[in-house]
Amino acid sequence: GFTARRRTGIALTVLFPLLALSGYLLQLASDEGLRTLLGWGHAVFGVLFAGIYVAHLCVRPPPPITIEAFLTQTESPETEDSGPTRSRTADLHREPVVAESVRVAGSKTD
Repeated sequence: GFTARRRTGIALTVLFPLLALSGYLLQLASDEGLRTLLGWGHAVFGVLFAGIYVAHLCVRPPPPITIEAFLTQTESPETEDSGPTRSRTADLHREPVVAESVRVAGSKTD
């Protein structure tokens, strides 16, 4: 799922600039041999791009996670020297950290 979409997404990201560059150079080329070469390259890049794009759309993404499932997940097992595994809900119930006022060197106080 996700890994396959990542691979096709990276392939599309690489192919798109090649497709755009070959199309641009195809318009600028005046030599007939170069135009033929650029035309074939542009066609190959276009077919590859279209095929990979369809594959990218057909690969299923992972199912979305619900809030309840996210909150009840536990963190990965911790090492011996760290604290026990805790629920992510514990992070929601922590007291907010309030920054103390800081005096900046050189500033004037009233």
